Amino acid sequence: MLQAHRTLESGHHDIVYITAGVWHNLHNALNASEDCTTGGIILHGPISATGFIAAPCRRSGRDISMKQFLLIFLISWAVAACDETVEVADACGDEVLDLGEECDGGAFGGSYCQLLGYYGGRLTCTDQCSLDLSLCLEKGFCGDGVIQGDNESCDGDNIADTRCSAIGYPSGELSCADNCRYNISGCEGGDLCGDGVIQTPEECDGNALGGTDCTMAGDYLGGTLACGSDCRFDTSRCYREVVCGDGVIQGDEECDSENTSGITCGTLGYTGGSLRCVDCAFDLSECQGEISCGDGVKNGFEECDGTDLGGASCDSAGFSGGSVSCDGECRLVWECEQTEAWIAVNAGMRHTCAVTGDYRVFCWGDGAYGQLGTGDASPVMIPVAVPMGGVGATAVRAGGMSTCALSHEGQAYCWGSFTSIEEATPMAQPLPPGETWSHLSIYYNNTGFALDSQGSAWTFNMPGAPVAVPMPADRSFTTIAAGMLHRCALDDMGNAWCWGSNTDSQLGDGTTTTASTPIGVLMPSQRLFWGLSTGREHSCAIDDLGNAWCWGKGSYYRLGNGEEINQSTPEPVTMPPERTFDSISAGEYHTCAIDDLGNAWCWGHNGEGQAGVNSTTNVPSPTAVVMPPGVTFTGISAGTWHTCALDNLGSLWCWGCGDYGKLGSGDLEQSNIPRAVLPPAQ
Repeated sequence: MLQAHRTLESGHHDIVYITAGVWHNLHNALNASEDCTTGGIILHGPISATGFIAAPCRRSGRDISMKQFLLIFLISWAVAACDETVEVADACGDEVLDLGEECDGGAFGGSYCQLLGYYGGRLTCTDQCSLDLSLCLEKGFCGDGVIQGDNESCDGDNIADTRCSAIGYPSGELSCADNCRYNISGCEGGDLCGDGVIQTPEECDGNALGGTDCTMAGDYLGGTLACGSDCRFDTSRCYREVVCGDGVIQGDEECDSENTSGITCGTLGYTGGSLRCVDCAFDLSECQGEISCGDGVKNGFEECDGTDLGGASCDSAGFSGGSVSCDGECRLVWECEQTEAWIAVNAGMRHTCAVTGDYRVFCWGDGAYGQLGTGDASPVMIPVAVPMGGVGATAVRAGGMSTCALSHEGQAYCWGSFTSIEEATPMAQPLPPGETWSHLSIYYNNTGFALDSQGSAWTFNMPGAPVAVPMPADRSFTTIAAGMLHRCALDDMGNAWCWGSNTDSQLGDGTTTTASTPIGVLMPSQRLFWGLSTGREHSCAIDDLGNAWCWGKGSYYRLGNGEEINQSTPEPVTMPPERTFDSISAGEYHTCAIDDLGNAWCWGHNGEGQAGVNSTTNVPSPTAVVMPPGVTFTGISAGTWHTCALDNLGSLWCWGCGDYGKLGSGDLEQSNIPRAVLPPAQ
């Protein structure tokens, strides 16, 4: 079988993958009665969209001619005008289960260890596409006295010689609870390490460092001191010497090589020009037009100056009334009357969707694949209503070529590329018998993931009947999130589980081994997660203390720890001083969060201004978004090249790439700071 894999440059807006199984999908396009749940054209999208589950393709029906094949193939190939490379792959290793193969990469044809007679464990596939049972467990349940997998800290009397002192208590007796987690009730002399309070023998706890810095923690000149999960100082980011030219800003360096920490001529008060770094100090010689806030002329990074509002007004922004003024820092103060109150927003790849207070769904941006739900392929630059036929929605998920909404009754309504443009209006998806959905997630293509009322996970193709995901024993899920080729969930005890592709360590289990069923994430010591989001090849979560953790692919600094190294287990995000996070959203190559005061922070790829920090320089760690005056954010969604947020007044703001009108501001302009989304078309 010939497969064409399309790998595109990361800097483009339109990214298309023509993956294994493309021949089968072309048959689908000609009504060849295929059943291929892999392959096709998969476009990248936002935080809550989906990859695919590999399964065998069954071909039946009529053949197509070579002329028809070439015509459809060339149309699919031309979806994006990007730089590309094409490679031809053999059948084994293409993630598609072909005739004679027991498995292929992550494709197991629905098999898993329990189905083959084992108690648990992980089924793997050899390079020869045959099943590898070596990681399946003869015993794999809590209560058998054996500590198994990543989800048992102990089992019965077996606590692996761990003592209270190892988890932050000076004395006492550690035991094992019925759920195979440590029982600390017998430990004495201090609270649990990780409660944010320093107690003997802890050196630190969470963000509490006791006033200690790198210079006090050892023979260091400076750097950033952190606290490890064992409540001991983590000095890995402290430094003993300043080396100009290593690309790391240390000591009294203003910059280092190309690293300026996102500072530009504009952020230093100039109208334009190029900021240079010479001998690790800013060189302003090429900056132009020094700005003076208060001179009455709007320049450079100023949103306004005095009475010069740059043409901004409530009327021109589409609001029903109110006023706009300029504050002393030359930023616009919007006091407009909001005609539509929003309650939810989701940023996709080339479009955005949101839900109003009366549970109506609106979308805007690109409509080429029917993802706006209006039956029209034309792009739309302000929100337009999706015809839901009177069905009220509580949530919406904008993918790449498709969109889904969750109704009050717990039914998924989806629209987009799985049908013709004219027919791309909301279609009710089948439910499991007697069940409803409580949570919904999609990624770029036409595969959805959902949780039923019992907390069990399901996957469904649009349109298509849902298929149950094998659940961990004695667990139910409370939330689910899908990345491009992986997906993750939180269980009712605050533990994370992931499955799917693991080539970039996005499953968080300490390996790069693909898993076809949920496997436990290696949780930080004595921490639980309550917030979870997945991006393209990375995952992020918030723990019970409000600290963020990310794992998976590290390029573009998307993990928020100042490095571009892949992490196979949850790595602490470099938190802003004295702040905790209330929500987090992992996008394509960047991540954003909202802190306990309602301020937004973003990090990672920023080539289109999607970090909202008034620059286009990549952001190594959480950096404050330039917030609109007078508001706080209550929700945030990181998409592919843009980000959107909901404020406390029920207004929407978007920033980043403006292609196709996906910022909802009525034009195609890029914005490096939040811009107000205009009211819906009436």
